[in-house]
Amino acid sequence: MNKVLFRSLLLLTSLAAAPRAQSGDGSYWSEYPRPAGVTNVRGLGSQVLLETPTALHFFSGQHRRWLVHPVSNAVILGFANKHCVFQDGTTVYGYSSFTSKVVPLPTSGSAVVSIGNASSSWTAYVVDGTTVHAWSAFFGEWKPLAVVGAPVVGIGSHMVTCNDGGNAHAFSAFFGDWVACPRTGAGGVTTWRNGAFADFAAPDQLAAFSAYTNTWATAAAPSSAGAAIDARDAYASATWNGGNDRLWFSALRGTFTASSFPGGQTTQFAPSVAVVTAANGDVHGYSPSQSSLTQIPTAQPAAVSLSQGSFGACAVIDDGVTLQAFSGLTGTVASTPFWVPTTLTLGDTAVFATDATGIGFAYSGIRGQWVLAPNTVASAIVANFECILRTVPGGYEAFSARTGTFAPLVSTGSVTMLTQGSIMGVVDGTGVDVFDARYGRWVRQSTAGMPTFGVHRLVGVAREGNTAYGFGMWQHAFDSITLQGTYSSQNVNSSIAIVQTSSHVYVYTATGSMNTFARFPEFSRFHALGQPLSRNNTGNPGAFVVALLALSETEAATPFGVLRIDPNPLAIALGFVPADGRLYSPLATPDVPALRGITLFMQDFMLRPNGQFALSNGLAHYLW
Repeated sequence: MNKVLFRSLLLLTSLAAAPRAQSGDGSYWSEYPRPAGVTNVRGLGSQVLLETPTALHFFSGQHRRWLVHPVSNAVILGFANKHCVFQDGTTVYGYSSFTSKVVPLPTSGSAVVSIGNASSSWTAYVVDGTTVHAWSAFFGEWKPLAVVGAPVVGIGSHMVTCNDGGNAHAFSAFFGDWVACPRTGAGGVTTWRNGAFADFAAPDQLAAFSAYTNTWATAAAPSSAGAAIDARDAYASATWNGGNDRLWFSALRGTFTASSFPGGQTTQFAPSVAVVTAANGDVHGYSPSQSSLTQIPTAQPAAVSLSQGSFGACAVIDDGVTLQAFSGLTGTVASTPFWVPTTLTLGDTAVFATDATGIGFAYSGIRGQWVLAPNTVASAIVANFECILRTVPGGYEAFSARTGTFAPLVSTGSVTMLTQGSIMGVVDGTGVDVFDARYGRWVRQSTAGMPTFGVHRLVGVAREGNTAYGFGMWQHAFDSITLQGTYSSQNVNSSIAIVQTSSHVYVYTATGSMNTFARFPEFSRFHALGQPLSRNNTGNPGAFVVALLALSETEAATPFGVLRIDPNPLAIALGFVPADGRLYSPLATPDVPALRGITLFMQDFMLRPNGQFALSNGLAHYLW
């Protein structure tokens, strides 16, 4: 479908839908009568689980619907971001919020089950005799691997590995199938969040697997054993010779980069960036997004500071002459216009440097640039995943690493935020203001009195009286619901929130009907170019879906939702949503260096079975 055809369709549907109320992506709240005999309520990632002695009640944030699974003697083995693994009798079951299905796996009764990390996991495995079954929360399927010898299994957030004494096998949650290493005779296998290392002898080689590219790569190694391994989020490395010889492996690119420094060196690590300081004072930055080492010029020995958190991607180098920053995302170096002694506040992708006079610069690791801040002295400065918040006379000042801009807020309210999150809110006696990092603006929700307000990574939920208000980083506006029964509690986690009353359970989800495997707008899971863009549309079975893609955006109200991308997009007809309510349409992306760091704006245009047109939520999706 081309641009001209889409614009014609847009005009026709605008005329056809004009008399109707604005529909858009529907409510982000779900109201559910509280089942009898609830023994436990769990909420994590994008799912909710209500447990009773006779049934498990699952809520999927992607589908925004409930599923009831009868049980007789269920034991929850793992409850993580997008999935739940439980056992009833000798059968192990997996539930995926992406598919909104429970899938059984009959076992011998003596199987070993693991989901790895208790919360930050998108994989699981079951070892039953000589068969290893791997599970992907994104696809909701058990994939068997028959092995010859006794399997040694490893697991990371998005990875499962198996070494049977001869072959090394890897399973990526992003692709959902086993991939064998092209070499045999594997020694040890090291598994981390987004990849794996396997060592081989004769000849000495190190093999590495990337969960993002779903491929193995090999590189010559000084020896097949004895390497020191350091594994982070977007990369890992192996060192020999006291750390002077190093093989860097980018989990985003699936490629090796070698470095060798004579004499001693010091290496500092963060989840998505690293800095090496050689014995002679030379400084080099490693970018996993670019799979490259870049020398950072310094005039004299420098102090190096790195962001940490879930996906820290910024390094600041201060040699007393120039203040520089290196981005593990862009692989570039930027410096402030002049140097002053500064105090640093480090967020995952945002940094603020300030001196006692109030002169300050904000750095965006996403954009790879410094921005001069308004010349106001702040009494407090804090950072989260992608924002800086300054407390200034009369209120607050927020910086978005996405837009590279500051937004003031006149307020006497108090701040509610997590450093490990994307949401920050300011609560006062008549409402709450939330900072939307995508648009670099504050969004106000007025209330009759002082609201309670809780945040997590991508969600903020306020309540005042019998009304609850939800704000999600995919929605950009508050959505409200009237509560029935007597309020009892609320809980917020990642992209889901639960409000409980005496009679109902209310769930708010930040996830729209159009979603991907990458956890944008935050950066704790990347989309690497060369990997298929995992586009999902969850909603009305039988709806016809058109994908809209653009490199720029707008924000325009229409009778069928808010248009959030350029009105002249590339339009691709994806087809009809199947009966199970999920249209999975991966789109190929080329690994072209010139495209790294671009923002791909995405939205779906839908014709529903009832004849109603609608726009999905929009995503500002970074490609690295």
